[in-house]
Amino acid sequence: MMSILTCGRQASIIMLRHVFTLLVISLLSMESFAQTRAVKAGVWSGETAQATVTKTAVRFDFGCAVGKVNSPLRVDKNGAFRVKGTYITETGVAPPPDSQPAEPQSVFFVGTVKGSKMMLSIDFPNSERPSPTYELVAGSSSKDIPRCA
Repeated sequence: MMSILTCGRQASIIMLRHVFTLLVISLLSMESFAQTRAVKAGVWSGETAQATVTKTAVRFDFGCAVGKVNSPLRVDKNGAFRVKGTYITETGVAPPPDSQPAEPQSVFFVGTVKGSKMMLSIDFPNSERPSPTYELVAGSSSKDIPRCA
């Protein structure tokens, strides 16, 4: 009888440790999330790029490419962000009927938001490709983003 009680207490202690660990992890995650803020939803435009920010995702248009982030865009206390997304290069001509669509490339969209201005660059991991930089302004709509010819 004594060994059953001892095993029961040990199981309860182990269970409490697990619950406590999960509680601490949850609180740390909430604190980290609380130290970020959402980027203002809407259209952010520049001379050669445009970002459409929603509460759940971001779409970037670059003229000859499209970028997508399938999560909210949040910045840290310094206004900085680095989010994983995809980048698809487009061509200006209709592809032949039997061709395969371009494969999305994994990238990081990196930048800062200060007031109504966003500085954006694209990090192409494992690539020698240079990181282009864009300056976007909230609330403006770029009518003439150069498209691929």
